[in-house]
Amino acid sequence: MYYYTIGYNYKIEILTEKEEIISISTKVYFGIGSNKRINMYNDIIDSLWTLHFEDLLNEIDDKHLNGSEISIGDITLKQEGANLLSGKKKIRFDDFKIDNHLDHFSINSKTDSKLFTNIYYLTLWNSFHLFTLLDHLSNSSSSD
Repeated sequence: MYYYTIGYNYKIEILTEKEEIISISTKVYFGIGSNKRINMYNDIIDSLWTLHFEDLLNEIDDKHLNGSEISIGDITLKQEGANLLSGKKKIRFDDFKIDNHLDHFSINSKTDSKLFTNIYYLTLWNSFHLFTLLDHLSNSSSSD
């Protein structure tokens, strides 16, 4: 006999500094109470952003503005741009183009189509931080 879940499972997983995973999940069956669950999920995400991630992003942004190098995954952010894949590829912030997809985002060079990398949300825990930071840095560099 096969069992199927008919509904949605909303899950948030947070990796702590001690490499422990905190998991928050909620389920909706047959759409009953889905608006309530979606609102609760959004409230949790908004609270996490406001209470934790916003400060972390501001701290990383301050480090970058002070000339410090920042490493997230295989990406190293420097004052003039980013080194992708352990320094093998380099893209300046004014040459950045970021494309957001369902399961990943792409970092592309506007001038060299062969210069790109894909960051998958499920394989890099800090991918959301990285996407937000790179988007912020590329937008602030283009407005200068």
